Amino acid sequence: MDNQTLSLQIENIGKLKNAHLKIDGISIIAGENNTGKSTICKALYSIVNSVYFELNSINYEAIRLLSRFTDAIRTHLLKIRHTHSQEYIVLYALYQEVDLNPYLPGFPHSVVDKLDRIFSHIDDTTDTQMTSEKMFFYRFKDSIKNLGYESFVIENRLYSNLDTALGSLFNPNETANFKLKQDNINLISFRVNHRLINSLTLSKNKAERSLTPRNITYIESPMVLDFANTILRSPAKNEMGTKDKIQSYNRDLLEKISRPHNQKHLGSILGTGLAFFPGGDFSYDDLTKSFQYQINHRTFDIGEVATGIKSFGILKLLVENQFLREGDVIIFDEPEVHLHPAWQIEFVKIIIGLQKRYNCYFIITTHSPYFLEALNVYGKKMNAPINNYLTKKCANSSKFELVELHESYEESIRSLALPFLELENDIHNP
Repeated sequence: MDNQTLSLQIENIGKLKNAHLKIDGISIIAGENNTGKSTICKALYSIVNSVYFELNSINYEAIRLLSRFTDAIRTHLLKIRHTHSQEYIVLYALYQEVDLNPYLPGFPHSVVDKLDRIFSHIDDTTDTQMTSEKMFFYRFKDSIKNLGYESFVIENRLYSNLDTALGSLFNPNETANFKLKQDNINLISFRVNHRLINSLTLSKNKAERSLTPRNITYIESPMVLDFANTILRSPAKNEMGTKDKIQSYNRDLLEKISRPHNQKHLGSILGTGLAFFPGGDFSYDDLTKSFQYQINHRTFDIGEVATGIKSFGILKLLVENQFLREGDVIIFDEPEVHLHPAWQIEFVKIIIGLQKRYNCYFIITTHSPYFLEALNVYGKKMNAPINNYLTKKCANSSKFELVELHESYEESIRSLALPFLELENDIHNP
């Protein structure tokens, strides 16, 4: 994403009055419980997942269908190639221009235009099969050329993601606003009123849409590994966006880390330290749809493994399965909860090492002053970009806002450490 800054802006959802989060390097969102930290992360996941993966699925579906049409044209060309007719010359020249690369500007509309020119030169009576392909093509063309086609598909996915992750937080008396930007480029913006999406604006420029992160992963809790069998065996959410009882980010995470990894890739990633702490190895058994932990020649079911070890296991599998690449976004929601202070330090070092190695983005929420300080101390020591945010109560309101701490993270430390200071005071002044 080449020195450009992705940012998320939110207004009026749950406890949040407003938030402006930059996704750059390692972004730390500190604050008390129930102040909107997770809300920000779930909103970001819902938006990026909807925009990128739905557009990606549209492209792959377009490739599948367009391949059918180009195959039919190639078959037709083979039949008439010996005639050297004007029809063959024209069709062959047009066919040579067809490129099904989804990353080309204007895809798939540019390919549809070229195929349209080809079919316009084919006489319906020439070949019965081609007549059938032409009729199907024109129906497909009407759909793909509909300006609202992509927005409609994304809106369905977006509604499903937001409704399952944040549905109960929408206030019927307020309009929630969302905007994802890359510098000054508006990638997507929309409003939610009465839990319905409206005023959806999506960049139609292919180059601008490509600025959206390719991959985003949200890790709410490492305990999701315990329920892998149930989640992976359950029916996936349907294409129309029907509400799924299983959070999409949990299914998404499990599908990523359960995929067989590329053994050739392992040698290049073991230097991150993931192979050496806390020791052992993780694997996925496709037969039982469950994860296992191996150490000292023994294999343990994931339910028998400490939750802290699962946190490291998730990171390790994401790297091995190549879901941690340049420009990817990884969200950890309060990872310190399941880690001993000594393991928190190791976890921080690995996070910073991965960010530096892959130039990816981490967003980490925390309510631990110890973990917050570790991220900043080791971030500075390892020369990693660290951005500090604090959820603060708005003046004369029960809502909170996200404040960026430009100069120092000390305000976050003081805010999170206040209960410890009160405890110390009570100890010394019984």
